[in-house]
Amino acid sequence: MTAQKKGNKKSLLLTVLVIIFVIGVGVVVGVLIFRSEKTDTASVSELFKSDENGEIQEIEEPSVEDDLTEEEVAELEKKLEDEMESEPGTYEGSEAEQSVDKQVSEEDEDVLKKAVGDKGFVNRAYGYAFIPPEGWYPDQINSDISPFIYYTTFDPSEVKTASEVPGAKIEVIVQGNVKDQTLDEWIEEGHGYMDAKNTEKIKIGEHDAVKEEVDYEGSMTAVTLIKEGDVYTFALYGDEDTYAKNKDTFEEVIKSIVVL
Repeated sequence: MTAQKKGNKKSLLLTVLVIIFVIGVGVVVGVLIFRSEKTDTASVSELFKSDENGEIQEIEEPSVEDDLTEEEVAELEKKLEDEMESEPGTYEGSEAEQSVDKQVSEEDEDVLKKAVGDKGFVNRAYGYAFIPPEGWYPDQINSDISPFIYYTTFDPSEVKTASEVPGAKIEVIVQGNVKDQTLDEWIEEGHGYMDAKNTEKIKIGEHDAVKEEVDYEGSMTAVTLIKEGDVYTFALYGDEDTYAKNKDTFEEVIKSIVVL
């Protein structure tokens, strides 16, 4: 009987010790959690302050310009503008353009260069070339891998939008023939949003093409052809007077077009 009582006391003592241990662990864990929450709260609260009425306001982060003098800010802005400016033809293309996997062979590129000479423009990604009008301005975004090429009668670097200066523009666009349309189907679909005045089938080298005079937000002459899943469009447009004066000039551009 005495041995049984001693065994019961030992079991009770062991149980009490286990309970004390569990409580101790819980207290330690609770203290750590409280400290963590307090730290997080403090770091977040540093972003806010109270105004005179006790309203909570977000503290504005200091600007880099706050630490600079007016002269230093002006110098920084001027440096940024200089870096953004580039001479026509030096633009190397956007990231999307640089990823273009189209590329004609060196032999074909030489053929294009010889066809248009030093005054011509050659696109080595889409395999075409032409001679732009003498005295016209190349757009700063022009590159020999871009699907968009522009030449204008006015200096594009001196205006924010083309509409600010009356003039004419030659535009070359290469886009995918996603519907796998024939040339006639492509032209017919275009007539859904622009009025054709004259339509003529011509040849650009060995390629069938269509030359049109259309009314699309002003007068436009466009030459369109389809080659290997891409649609090539060479167009002249602008205000009525300048467009009319440059129609014959564009005819010479059309004669110079070479598409491999």
